[in-house]
Amino acid sequence: MDIHKPRAARNWREFLVEIGTIICGILIALSLEQGVDWLHRRHTAQEERETLRAVTQTNLNWVSHALSTDACVTTRITQVQNLLLGWRPGAKLPSPLWIGRPLTPILDLQAYDSAASTGRIALLSPDEQARYGTLQMFFHSLRENEILERTLWARLRVLEVDPPYNPTLQAELLLTLQEAKSMHGRMVSGTRQALKIAQPLQIAPDPHFHPMVAAGVTTPACVPLNTPRDQALKIFYGTSDRTSEL
Repeated sequence: MDIHKPRAARNWREFLVEIGTIICGILIALSLEQGVDWLHRRHTAQEERETLRAVTQTNLNWVSHALSTDACVTTRITQVQNLLLGWRPGAKLPSPLWIGRPLTPILDLQAYDSAASTGRIALLSPDEQARYGTLQMFFHSLRENEILERTLWARLRVLEVDPPYNPTLQAELLLTLQEAKSMHGRMVSGTRQALKIAQPLQIAPDPHFHPMVAAGVTTPACVPLNTPRDQALKIFYGTSDRTSEL
C-alpha cells in the first residue's frame, strides 16, 4: 500500500488555502459545539421553568386557599376580642368554646432553593429570575411566620379550658390577639401581592383546589365558636383522636 506524505505548499496561495481550510474546520467544530451547548442549555432551562411553574402553582394554590378563609379568621378574631373585652371578675366564659386557628399552607421551598444553589436559575430570563425570587422570599417569610402564628393561637386556646378571671392574663391575651391579627393582615396583603407578581408568569391558582372539604370546612377557624372540641376535631380532621391541632 502506498503512503502519500503530505505535500508542502509550493507557494503562498496553496499555503493560504490550507490555512483557510484548517481555520474553517476549527470554526465549524466550534460552532457545532456551541450549538450543542445552546440546545442543552435551552432544554435545561425549559425543564427548570416547568419545575418552578408547577411548584409555584402548588404553593399559590395553598396560599390562595388560605386567603379564601379570610372572612372566617377575621370573624374569629372579632369573636375572641369580644370575649376578652367582656371578661369580668366572677364571669364565666362560654362553654363549650372552640378557638381554632388559621389554615397553615403546605409549601414546597426546595425547588427554587435547589435551582439557585446549582446556578440553573440563571438560565431563565432576568424577569423570570426576579419574579420567582420575589415569590420565594414571600413563601419563606410565610413559612417562618407559621411557627409564631401557631404559638399565638395556642396561647389564645387557653380560653377553651375556662380559666378563672385574671386581669394580667386578659391583658396578655389581648396583646396576643392583636399580634395574631396583624400577622394575618400581613399574610393577606402578601398573598394578594404574590398573586399579582405571578400573573406575568402566567401562573394562577387552580380554582378547583380544595385540600380539605370535610363538612365544607376549610380551616379550623371556620368551625363555630360554640362547638365542643371533640366535635370540632371530627368536623375538620375526621377524627377526635388528636392531642393537638396541626
